[in-house]
Amino acid sequence: MCEPNGLKNRRRGKRDKSTTAPFVHSTGSKVEDNLMSKPSSTSLPKTLTLNPLLPSLENISLMSILPILGTLLVLTCALLAYSGFRGRTTCIGIDLGTTFSVAAVRSEGGGIGRVEVVNGREGIVPSVVWYGEEGVVVGRKAREKVKVDSRNVIYNAKRFIGRDSISKSEWREFELVKSPPSTLSPYSFLTGSQKTISPESVGSEIVKFLLNMTSVYLGHSQIKTAVISVPTKFNQKQRQATAEAFKMAGVKVTRILEEPEAAALAYGLVKKVGEERRASERSEQRRD
Repeated sequence: MCEPNGLKNRRRGKRDKSTTAPFVHSTGSKVEDNLMSKPSSTSLPKTLTLNPLLPSLENISLMSILPILGTLLVLTCALLAYSGFRGRTTCIGIDLGTTFSVAAVRSEGGGIGRVEVVNGREGIVPSVVWYGEEGVVVGRKAREKVKVDSRNVIYNAKRFIGRDSISKSEWREFELVKSPPSTLSPYSFLTGSQKTISPESVGSEIVKFLLNMTSVYLGHSQIKTAVISVPTKFNQKQRQATAEAFKMAGVKVTRILEEPEAAALAYGLVKKVGEERRASERSEQRRD
């Protein structure tokens, strides 16, 4: 039996109203309690993602962000290098001389091509080592011991490093003995206290002294490598023995320059610095 359209619409309206009523008015009713205890399917999820393509914070692991951190690190280093930052000085230049030894480092404020002698004139160290009962002394204080304990003072060790033959005059000047088979230099010094000291050991003590002086000068002790100079007449064995002295001091030799080559490079650097200084002075005069 067909019902009038008006009656059908009224009944449908009552039915719709009764289903929605608990959400608005049914305070304390069983219907409202059920709705509060059991969330509907339309409630918000626990984890919200603004972009479905991005993972939630709960799913992010360390391995997933390592590439991002690596990229940021590379970009940071590139920006620092572009702005002129070179980091701490880790390489040193040393002239382990027969009479005097000296160390130089890259100038912190000058960038590449600017070097400075450690401690200036005070950094020119006599290549003299005293082996006393109190320990090892290097430099000026060791040279003073020549007057009171000359037999335990060793100097001019560079003349004997890695050499296979020794002249008679040199034998008379120093008390020399055969070195152990493991030593690169065939001859070693015998001190007054009957200690056998190889030329490499003497050189290593001088290098250690220069390194300690440089660490104080720079404010850190991260010097790991060295560029050194040797005489042109040094053969391969003498060069190896010289590098061994640095190795014994805890420094790796990355490059060996012959002394004329090192002198030419030093002259070029000094000339370049002088030209830059004169150019700066001329520009200041023009401003005045």
